[in-house]
Amino acid sequence: MRENNDANNDGEFLALSSVQVQPYKLGLYVENDTTSTWTNRLQLLAVGGRNRAFNDRVDGFTVQGYVTLDWVSSLRLGAGQLTLGVENLLNSQYLPVSSQERIGATEARRFAAPGATVSLRYQVEF
Repeated sequence: MRENNDANNDGEFLALSSVQVQPYKLGLYVENDTTSTWTNRLQLLAVGGRNRAFNDRVDGFTVQGYVTLDWVSSLRLGAGQLTLGVENLLNSQYLPVSSQERIGATEARRFAAPGATVSLRYQVEF
């Protein structure tokens, strides 16, 4: 992936904006068929930091990395499936990348990600 830009063709390459070149993301999960009708999944998302564009004065912000952990448990029950999930299981406080880029006039719209969020769903396919 090209991370440099020579906008005025003077031979001086600067980093592309962090809006154009997002930081790395790594997703990992472990899933277990606890029984023949019950599965559990623990998943991790790691988003890296990025400061190249800030250091080159292309961006007015740096991207701070973060890690989230989610848990999903599904049980086949009757004609459907019951799913219990917890997003952001460790209740981490962080700004998603889309919020971190809001600086200056749009800074009032910088919102932190939700804390731990529990969901319960029953799904029937027909």
